[in-house]
Amino acid sequence: MRHVLKRRQIHFAEVLRDIYFTTSTVSLAFLVLTLFIFSYFKSLQCSRISIHKNLVMSFIFRFILIIIMFEPYISLREHSYRDVDWLCKVFTVLRKYTIMANFSWMFVEGLFLHNRLAVSVFSTEAPFVLFYVIGWGIPAIITTTWAVLMEFYNDEPCWQEHNLSPLIFIIYAPILITLVINCAFLVNIIRILITKLRAHNAIETARIRKTIKATVVLLPLLGIINLLFLLKPDATEGSLMEAYRVINSILPACQGIFVALLYCFMNSEVRSVIKKKWYRFRLSRSWSSHARRRTSRTSSYFLSQSESGLSPLNRTTTPL
Repeated sequence: MRHVLKRRQIHFAEVLRDIYFTTSTVSLAFLVLTLFIFSYFKSLQCSRISIHKNLVMSFIFRFILIIIMFEPYISLREHSYRDVDWLCKVFTVLRKYTIMANFSWMFVEGLFLHNRLAVSVFSTEAPFVLFYVIGWGIPAIITTTWAVLMEFYNDEPCWQEHNLSPLIFIIYAPILITLVINCAFLVNIIRILITKLRAHNAIETARIRKTIKATVVLLPLLGIINLLFLLKPDATEGSLMEAYRVINSILPACQGIFVALLYCFMNSEVRSVIKKKWYRFRLSRSWSSHARRRTSRTSSYFLSQSESGLSPLNRTTTPL
């Protein structure tokens, strides 16, 4: 009985691993397309889109590393990066860095949104130097500090079970702080929106609910949904623990899809630009096709006239 239970647990873990890997690959594809759209269309360039692009890039780096680190388990290759201790540690450090950068840019998203809707701390121009320090610089400093301490205090090859070490709080504590602050930003934004609606005599319940729903959409974008993973059930609660593991495997891997859908594919401004581009493309193709048909008909006419001897080019002038 114990042997059967162990096999079931191994099979369950393998299924979750495959789901995580597949969903991460799909997220990466969505994010690459999103970054291309944000970069290709010049009319979309603004401070808000620039922040979105950095957030998308942090997700892209994160999912690339996930795919690289999980690929040996999927392909079942005999040799992988895990056989080289220093390379395995480098990948581990880079993954921690991308996770921290990911949450840092979510914090920048929340800070920028809160500044625009709630409290105007910055001028009209977004302070991108500060944003780059928060999004890319601080995670690099924290991750480097963690890696140096791990090298001194962890003798395990490839820092196995590093998530169980107390040093992991060097990584997780700043992430938790950013999530709590983003949660406070969101609550304050909802409060201010409802206050403004009431001030303009728009206290209809339906309109307030619509506003709250539109703002709650920001939950996955600001990373607040990750707070759910702190509520880990007891290991003895079998079905509840399995549900937790499923959610913990699917939601993080789907974050890239959420960001791509909500920031890009469901954004009215982006959809409008894509529709205009598509309309111009079809119009140019239509004109090009029409011009080719006209050229073809003209060429056919002159060819037929030439063959019948009626072409002006073939007529001789008779002297009077």
